[in-house]
Amino acid sequence: MPELYKARFKLKGDAPSVAMAPVTDLFQLYCRDKISFQAILFDAATHRSALQGKTAPLEYENRLLRAIGSNLQTLNIGVILATAVLSNIKCMDGSGGSSHWLGLKELIALHGGICAFKNDHLLFTKLIWSLIALPGPLTGFELTSDLERGVRGLSHLVRSRQKAIVNLLPTSEEDMDRLTDSKRLRTFKTSKLRNVLQPPSSEHPTERNCRVAIIMFLTSALMHYGDFDTGTDFFIETITRHLEEANDHASLSPPHLLWFTARLSSLPSVGDMFVELWVEVIRMSSAFHRLKAMTQEMVETLLFTSLEIPEAFGEIPGRWKLDEDLQIEAEDPRQSMQDRSVPVECFCELLWFNEPPTE
Repeated sequence: MPELYKARFKLKGDAPSVAMAPVTDLFQLYCRDKISFQAILFDAATHRSALQGKTAPLEYENRLLRAIGSNLQTLNIGVILATAVLSNIKCMDGSGGSSHWLGLKELIALHGGICAFKNDHLLFTKLIWSLIALPGPLTGFELTSDLERGVRGLSHLVRSRQKAIVNLLPTSEEDMDRLTDSKRLRTFKTSKLRNVLQPPSSEHPTERNCRVAIIMFLTSALMHYGDFDTGTDFFIETITRHLEEANDHASLSPPHLLWFTARLSSLPSVGDMFVELWVEVIRMSSAFHRLKAMTQEMVETLLFTSLEIPEAFGEIPGRWKLDEDLQIEAEDPRQSMQDRSVPVECFCELLWFNEPPTE
């Protein structure tokens, strides 16, 4: 399956480790347990059948469902992984899979919530990535027990970063020196990180989910720890260096960057300072995708602008200010769970990270 990934993104010979990291991580995860390995066999069978224009053989899915059902009481990690794969496949092919998402939610809750997996950074990364990237335009909805918490959290983040944009405008030589001396701010404006996070003219919902979630995560870190916190600066600089070392299409995609960012934030060497932010990002993502389209655009512009910290008011985009609390405007999101959440030609999870480069 890594060979499929290499072929899709035209990675020749020994593919760069940066590009192959998510694939390697996923394969290591699924090989941990017999049930999760059965899940990836079902995924592979679905992929093969799709390429042949056939319906996926039921025996693979039924075998997996039976294995999950007979091991539910064990709280086996393989059961969680298998349920996640099943949920993702059903969401990916447009058949919904809301019952599987509900089951995944219950399994995670029984384990103590997302943060209970923080010491298993690969599993933590996999769950965060799945909950953010894959449910289409309604990211993480099925795992948000209180949508209003997401709205309040996003409103608080927006107000905080709105104030930061103005309050950090330099009013003295000392203020200007602090901005110009910040390595993070100096490098961000010309970095690949900025290019990846900037809204493109068009993008697939999966890519947008990942890109907006990364912006929320980074601005949340700045809100919680300060715009000049050394730990946060070092974390963002590490992400920037990662992208500067990448030169392939897959590694420079928002889905790949989300995987790297979640993985990095849960490493033992980083500690716990960023782990709990992801739970709030999942809630805020659910709220974000249920705002009016114009409000979504304004929120995204404001948060992105606050990553740069403009040096003059004239550098602040015209549509940046939100004076009122955010409000849910979209209809019941479960109506859209039928939408495909990945490019139409993708059927295998290892190929979901981005569209291949155009010729």
